[in-house]
Amino acid sequence: MNQDVIEWARPTTQNLDFRYRVLEGREPAEHYDTTFIFDWPKGMPLPDNSVDFVFHEDMFEHLNQREQYQLLAEVWRVLAPGRYHRINRPNIEYIMRTESDFTRGRDGVHDEWATWHHVNVPTRVSLAEQARIVGYSDVHFNGKNQTVSGVKFRERRPGGQYDQVEYNIFADLEK
Repeated sequence: MNQDVIEWARPTTQNLDFRYRVLEGREPAEHYDTTFIFDWPKGMPLPDNSVDFVFHEDMFEHLNQREQYQLLAEVWRVLAPGRYHRINRPNIEYIMRTESDFTRGRDGVHDEWATWHHVNVPTRVSLAEQARIVGYSDVHFNGKNQTVSGVKFRERRPGGQYDQVEYNIFADLEK
């Protein structure tokens, strides 16, 4: 493996973003000075097994099912064996139970999708199934800022009025 890649990927933190608007010149890039912006459809420009930790929050639910599998597979490819992919995203089970009135039929279903521009919001069970299909060895569900990875990071969501345990799903996917 190229030593430059090891030094870049392992001892330091690097932000990756795939903001199309920046790539297309429609959004200024100055606030992304610590972010490496890449063309997502081409995949992550990193070698196999070269990354120790990948973290994202409030992003997975904005991808369609195919894109979710592509993201899981691409992160699995770049993760070193035994390392972790941290996902933080809304918990559709909790949201539907607390925000919907199913006795009203279709009109009582909370529109999580239009409200937040979500596309596909998996449950804990379906996220675990997706991860295992891709090849992750285990899925560890835990809480906000809690991880089995040993990596220190700060999660910003959820906040405010939301239940800190139930509103989001916090998962460490282990390669």
